[in-house]
Amino acid sequence: MARIKINGFLDELEEELSKAMTSTLRKHFEKDQYSSKEFYKTFKKELIERCNNWESIPNKYITK
Repeated sequence: MARIKINGFLDELEEELSKAMTSTLRKHFEKDQYSSKEFYKTFKKELIERCNNWESIPNKYITK
C-alpha cells in the first residue's frame, strides 16, 4: 500500500478537479447561480475534514 497526503493530492490536481466540478455543476444545475470557486473551496475543506491527513491507496492504483 502507498500513502498519499490528501491536502497535497488536492493541491496537485486542483486545476483538473476544479474544471471537472464546474462542468458537472453546469450539467446538473444549469439555471442555478453558484460560484465554482466557492464550491471547490467548500469541497476541498469537507474532504480534508473527512479524510485522514494521510490516506492509504492500494498499490494497483500507483505506478512509478
